Amino acid sequence: MTGPIIIVGCGRSGTTLLYRMMCCHPDLAWFSNLTDRWPSIPALAMLSNAYPPAASKRLESRIIPIPSEGYPFWNALNRLDGLPADEPLNEHDVSTRATNVASERIGAIMRFQRKPRFVNKATRNVRRIRYVNALLPDAVFVNVVRDPRATVASLLKVAFWPETTVWCEGNVTPRAWARMGKDQTELAARLWAGDVTRALTDRDAIDAGRIVDVRYEELVADPWGIVADLGRSVGLPLTHAFERSCAAFRVDDRNRSFRSELSPAQLDTIAEIAGPVAERIGYTW
Repeated sequence: MTGPIIIVGCGRSGTTLLYRMMCCHPDLAWFSNLTDRWPSIPALAMLSNAYPPAASKRLESRIIPIPSEGYPFWNALNRLDGLPADEPLNEHDVSTRATNVASERIGAIMRFQRKPRFVNKATRNVRRIRYVNALLPDAVFVNVVRDPRATVASLLKVAFWPETTVWCEGNVTPRAWARMGKDQTELAARLWAGDVTRALTDRDAIDAGRIVDVRYEELVADPWGIVADLGRSVGLPLTHAFERSCAAFRVDDRNRSFRSELSPAQLDTIAEIAGPVAERIGYTW
């Protein structure tokens, strides 16, 4: 395998942790906060080789290149063809113009970063696997999943949640949902179920050898073991330097905190909405 590595998954499922670890690989180029801010200057990708995995949050936000989801890139592609920002897309939404722009842009990032392959994580692509597959036909997909109870608990706490547009409920935001007197736990559970269901459906159109599944629970229990297995699955050479970089990450298992953060009523809501989908991918309780 030599194509792009595309990491997908519902938000708060562990995609960022896995993405940042993969960005430490010496063969992988990626979008950064700097190339996002100045997309017309792809040469800024050269600075990404200075990415230290253990950088402090204060420094990250100011002067250090860190991996980004590359939303300016994805949004620009959508604008080319008048496509919506968050809703599911498929191969019929891909134009030749968008394919050419994607190839040129990713190629420039790889060239300036001097890396032979590309990796990206954008959570919205969990519902756009067929679209990305048509856009990047040699891509390898890494689908990250997490217990819906833990995912919902994390979504409800994160700063961006109140203004998140939930595609499967008409792009309503949690703030607007709450104003209608509805429970945000229900909305978060619907987002998890919608994203996971869409990924399960879309993957049927992709060769099974180009999709790798990663569970958050296994990743936090054995970070290097899971990353090494993933590397072997997608054709990346494993080096001691890569292992040392991955070891620099602080990995906390936050998967059980939902038991103290969610009420019995909230857990019942999640079980009702997300339980059937969770069982399909091996989560039972």
